[in-house]
Amino acid sequence: MRSRFGRAVFGGPAGLPSPGRSDAPAASVQPEGRIQDRQHNVWAVLLAGDDGSRAGAPKAHGDRGTMPTQFRAPSGEEPLLLQALRRASRITPSQKTLAVVSAGHKTWWKDLLAGFPPENVLVQPTNRGTAAAILLPYVHILQRDPDPLIVFLPCDRHVSNEHDLGNAISSAVGITARAPYRSVVLGLVPRTMDEDRGWIVVSTPYRDGPAWNVRDFAEKPDPWTAQRLAANGALVSSMILATTRKAISLLFARALPHLVLRFMDWKEEDGMTEQGLWRLYGSLQPHDFSSHVLPMCVDLILALPVDGTGDST
Repeated sequence: MRSRFGRAVFGGPAGLPSPGRSDAPAASVQPEGRIQDRQHNVWAVLLAGDDGSRAGAPKAHGDRGTMPTQFRAPSGEEPLLLQALRRASRITPSQKTLAVVSAGHKTWWKDLLAGFPPENVLVQPTNRGTAAAILLPYVHILQRDPDPLIVFLPCDRHVSNEHDLGNAISSAVGITARAPYRSVVLGLVPRTMDEDRGWIVVSTPYRDGPAWNVRDFAEKPDPWTAQRLAANGALVSSMILATTRKAISLLFARALPHLVLRFMDWKEEDGMTEQGLWRLYGSLQPHDFSSHVLPMCVDLILALPVDGTGDST
């Protein structure tokens, strides 16, 4: 399926070429490939704490389980976590890159992150969903930067064109820097029907740049609904999110204020101790960012179309 939105960056099977050519303007990237934005300190967060429970991926149960998706190496390539780490290095230095992992997965991530700054490896006691996995690094970043611009990167996707993806991320950063109360999600133009993905229903073009306003989100619809969404121009959510302190605060204040208060209590009362973190996670209910936050905040989200499909794992 051809699209007006440009070139595919998320491939099908690893190693296959991406069809088409990009007709979107290239974003501003420094010679070494990092995003150029003098007004913000750009941070990258690798979301690598998932248990690998999506369709087509094995589930993990700590050291005794099957390897989660983000630690696997598709088609003999390097593990997806390292691919995401390399992706983050094009956005910002390692000193401003955080990796969110789970304690039960240490067997898999300890060697992969051996050369990573240890203070930037944030270990969740257990997986409590992507909302907590976003708030944990957010609290840590605020300790070091009062006005950050943050790019959240899932680690369970194979990317067939890193250059074009980098341009798309750079464009998203530029948009949210100019509109600091809006978060930008990269939306993939569908090429296959993936039943285990969230969908973004766009409405009208945003006034600044190639982004679109969002009308609704549909989380993991049935096949018939997914086909109807694709036919009507909906996008598949990549969960790559560019946001600011103001924007992310608005999202959670509206959708999950109690969860924010729990993390703030951990910061203020427990001093962000490891023992306090274990108590916090032991009392949390799982919350998914895609299903519990995004649908509540459509007016605070922009979608940036990227012509591509799902992953190959």
